[in-house]
Amino acid sequence: MTTPKYIDHILVHWGEDVIWQERKPVIHSRADPLGVLMRLGKTLGRDASPQKGLTPQAVRDHLVGLVRESPQVMVKIMGGGSDMKHIGAHFDYIARVGHFKKDNEPEIELETDDGFLVRDKSDRAMLKEFWRLAGAPIPQEIKVLHGPEVKSTKPKRAALNIVLSMSEGANREHVKAAVRATAREQFENHQFVIAHHDDTANPHAHLVVKMIGFDGQRLKHSLTELTRWRIAFAKHLNALGVEAAATRRSTRFERQRSDSTAVRKMKESGVLPQRIKEMPKQSAAKTRAIANEEKARTAYLHIAQALLESSDQSDRLLGKELYRWMQQHGVEFKLAPKLRIQR
Repeated sequence: MTTPKYIDHILVHWGEDVIWQERKPVIHSRADPLGVLMRLGKTLGRDASPQKGLTPQAVRDHLVGLVRESPQVMVKIMGGGSDMKHIGAHFDYIARVGHFKKDNEPEIELETDDGFLVRDKSDRAMLKEFWRLAGAPIPQEIKVLHGPEVKSTKPKRAALNIVLSMSEGANREHVKAAVRATAREQFENHQFVIAHHDDTANPHAHLVVKMIGFDGQRLKHSLTELTRWRIAFAKHLNALGVEAAATRRSTRFERQRSDSTAVRKMKESGVLPQRIKEMPKQSAAKTRAIANEEKARTAYLHIAQALLESSDQSDRLLGKELYRWMQQHGVEFKLAPKLRIQR
């Protein structure tokens, strides 16, 4: 039997291929032998340096959520406005007021980053004026010139619209608390507004974040940041006793992306968007997806083998469940004698 310490080393080593952790680049001196070893590891296709903050327990927690198929949190960017005309209209939309209000639908209060509750028309007018003037000013309206002699550029977003959602059945009050905690943690340098919606089976919230922070820095919203927001949302739900996970599709062998809200509504009305009709086959993206799945498959096989060889009974049970989960998801493999699951 291998020692638990060795098992932990294997979990962290291979866990880097299936668990996202933010890693900042480290610059090593040429005279630093450890730095040379790290660069050599990257050259050979494996990074020899462990991810900062990645622990054996984090890998085990990831695997438990995986084999249980814990509900996945959803954090999606839904555009954003460049001026207060559009940002203010979005405030009205998420508050369900004006022409956005449906029959017998109650108005929804807005919640600001400093905890102020916006409940009526005068409060919303004050909020819009505050966003227009406070911090980095936002123009009331931007008019883009068009014409053959005009070279127009699309104005930058002044606000980002985000939706955070949890699966049906989750405690709505806990979801609201997790959304607040996530917003305050991830956007503490920015003004933001939250609207909690209960009009669908999935409890969700709309979050509007001002792009320019209090320090004058612009909010980044690449895939890296989006992944960080998902993980933070899932962690805050877990802390409240809600089972939730934020794993990548490639690590759970799901290639199919869900349609955007606009595309989904068009399909429901019987219209197929023209860009969908003309969209070429994305062979490069499919190749990357297959490569990522193979990378995850290899990592899970090594992890499962290590867990089965552990002296800890809970580790061995997790190893068995991981093998079963891979089989259920169509992962084909032949078990060597030492990998066979003991009954």
